[in-house]
Amino acid sequence: QASAHLMLGAMYFRGEGIAENHNDAVKWLRTAAENGVAEAQVLLGRMYFRGEGVAQNHKEAIKWYRMAAKQGHEIKDAEAQHCLALPLSSDSVHFRPLSNFGGGDLAILVEGG
Repeated sequence: QASAHLMLGAMYFRGEGIAENHNDAVKWLRTAAENGVAEAQVLLGRMYFRGEGVAQNHKEAIKWYRMAAKQGHEIKDAEAQHCLALPLSSDSVHFRPLSNFGGGDLAILVEGG
């Protein structure tokens, strides 16, 4: 059942076969993620990191990425890898999109303000 929630969430996220709807994607992905589906945890982490369908929340992103990593899920996404290197309680790290510096849509970490 949790894998069906993952599939439905991913379909809403990507707009595959149904209209793209990040709010509905979050609902289904959260259900799958809370039931231990690592792929859903990674995607939910990404959504929190980028603010897709939810308010942007880097601490929440870190939490979901770590849940997936603790299950042995291979994290390939650069944003997720950066998040995994941070302490969950870190308030001194801020994320800045590389696009601010002429790059793509990845993010870098900047200490301080």
